[in-house]
Amino acid sequence: MLTLRGLLADRRGVAAWEFIIITAFLLVLPLLPIADVGVAALRYMQVRQAMRDLGALVQYNQPPDLTNVNTWTLPTTTVGTFSVAINTVFPTSENLINITVSCGTPINGAAAGPACTPADLTDTSTPKYVWMGAVVKLNPIVIKTLTGANIGYTERLQWPLTR
Repeated sequence: MLTLRGLLADRRGVAAWEFIIITAFLLVLPLLPIADVGVAALRYMQVRQAMRDLGALVQYNQPPDLTNVNTWTLPTTTVGTFSVAINTVFPTSENLINITVSCGTPINGAAAGPACTPADLTDTSTPKYVWMGAVVKLNPIVIKTLTGANIGYTERLQWPLTR
């Protein structure tokens, strides 16, 4: 008959149990940070693609007067899960894309450039572009430094649009 002392003295199968515990620990430990990076990458791609879609839409539905923001109407108020608003700065909340039209040379990753003037519209050497800004916020499981950032995106605008 097996007794407690006999079970404790029996060392058969200990390596198998150690292997199961160590393997589970070693599999879970690297997968959680990889999941954080994967979620961050997917979120950035989602925001970037929404901005690209919005930029393509604005290419063919341009504002009537680039110099006066008050005359603009957006061709859509949502792109995917994002709301769209006319503004020249990065939004403060998630799931919002701010959009405006600027003239001059865009600064990569920065807020919108200077607004267009009537002289810019007639000058074909002045680039006109659509600027979009969004905020990505992340809630990581392990890598707490992955909190998100502002994303700026510009797309060249053909002005005037010829069809």
